[in-house]
Amino acid sequence: MSCQNCPPCANPEQEHSLHNISIVSFVVVELTEYLDTHPTDTAAMDSFYHYSSLYNKAMKEYAALYGPLTISTAVPDKT
Repeated sequence: MSCQNCPPCANPEQEHSLHNISIVSFVVVELTEYLDTHPTDTAAMDSFYHYSSLYNKAMKEYAALYGPLTISTAVPDKT
């Protein structure tokens, strides 16, 4: 499942995690754009919340295992 433009990761689980983050991130962006023009679509809003939650969870799990990908996952939660 390696990326066409970069060398394969030494760790297949890490590569799989990055791939999943990429997919969920794409869905969140697309839903955000859709909701810009359809702000009253409650089903889309529910999907947005669902996939945003999945994205945040995946980013935190990745940061815990391999290091942060963004500044928001660089500092552990204090909650």
